[in-house]
Amino acid sequence: MKMKFALILFLTIIMAGCQFKVGSFKRMDKEAPPGLTELGGTVFGENCVYGFPLTGDPNLQAATNEAILRGPEGTTGLKDAVVETRYILFINGLCYKVTGIPVKEK
Repeated sequence: MKMKFALILFLTIIMAGCQFKVGSFKRMDKEAPPGLTELGGTVFGENCVYGFPLTGDPNLQAATNEAILRGPEGTTGLKDAVVETRYILFINGLCYKVTGIPVKEK
């Protein structure tokens, strides 16, 4: 019984991975520049690397660009952006995820 419980616990930990927030652009900037128009709801972009061992780091710029491209036509940036990092133990992956509100300069 103990062995079965230990195996289930081990597999749960391995498959769950880890996730933590690495920063928030909102906290870094005091105010958004004047003249921005919000273009809709929240969008996100993600960039990951996988492998044994991990070769390199995920690209934060690529994740940000993907989020901007997912916004409506005319999106030039993100407001209230949040950056998260996710480590996936089972397949040995590391990801950056950028979430924010798409905006356009007037």
